[in-house]
Amino acid sequence: MKLIKSYLTKNPCYNAGRYINVEGFVLHSVGCPQSKASVFSTSWNSPSINVAVHGFIEPGNVYVTLPYRDTKGKAMRCWGCGSPGNDMFVQFEMTEPDTINYTSGSNFTINGNIEDAKKLVIANYLTAVELFADACIFHGKHPANKNVILSHKEAHERGLGTNHGDPEHLWQGLGLPYTMDTFRQAVANKIGNIVTTIIPTTTPINIGYKYYRVGTNWTNGKCIGQIGAYTSLDNAKDVCKDGCKVFNNDGNIIYPVVKQTPVYPGYAIKYNPSKYDVNVAKIQKQLGIGSDGYFGNQTKNAVISFQAKLGLSTDGIVGPSTWGKLF
Repeated sequence: MKLIKSYLTKNPCYNAGRYINVEGFVLHSVGCPQSKASVFSTSWNSPSINVAVHGFIEPGNVYVTLPYRDTKGKAMRCWGCGSPGNDMFVQFEMTEPDTINYTSGSNFTINGNIEDAKKLVIANYLTAVELFADACIFHGKHPANKNVILSHKEAHERGLGTNHGDPEHLWQGLGLPYTMDTFRQAVANKIGNIVTTIIPTTTPINIGYKYYRVGTNWTNGKCIGQIGAYTSLDNAKDVCKDGCKVFNNDGNIIYPVVKQTPVYPGYAIKYNPSKYDVNVAKIQKQLGIGSDGYFGNQTKNAVISFQAKLGLSTDGIVGPSTWGKLF
């Protein structure tokens, strides 16, 4: 496999210059009769084109059109499968046979020798396997995790992209024995760590995997108003706008951080050097002194000093007013 640098320097996506934390990779196919990757790297290099991916695959070659392999864990954000997938994935398109003729949706016929069409698709599949193995190694990912490599179709099924059927429709329409599970297995084999069990496609996205969901609320085990689900907390924070929160799998808010204010215990906390009190330890921590939990002279003097600074009664006793100012 040869990587051919052909950045889309005139494309508005490239010039937006946004970068993402790489969570995985998406495989597409171009959806039109064109077998040469260079055609896309040339025609998409225009200020009037509002789509962009990281590269185009033809047999033995990949035309790299957006930076994805400069820094581990980072890649330029593409305009590929749609949001929120564009904020998560490095994405590549496979070219298709010149003889393909789309009749409706993802249905097609082949105007020519079907065996030649199959040869091109098979060669692209094998090149994609090598490409994705290299990308996984570079970014420290492994295809045994079903969330690392997706097709555009799978991205849509998981609510991460637009409604497309590629590239599975191509393999199925040509009667080839390929699925995304066989693709992930082939990538794993290429890496050198053979995986004998791949999680079935029907497994829900949140089984055994941590996701950070961005939405407005969490009710009955669901993220309400969800705008995205991310394996990277940094990516989730990046899209968390006013009125939204980041929730973990259990529905707990983890961003923005909500300060937990200790509740006043209901009694005055005062000098008593012989009795341990967990609330005294909390007070001592706020005052920046040793938090041993015993209210002795040092703690009393620190409380008086704190009260004096805030214009409170300097009695050295932590009642509701002093507690409220401390916390």
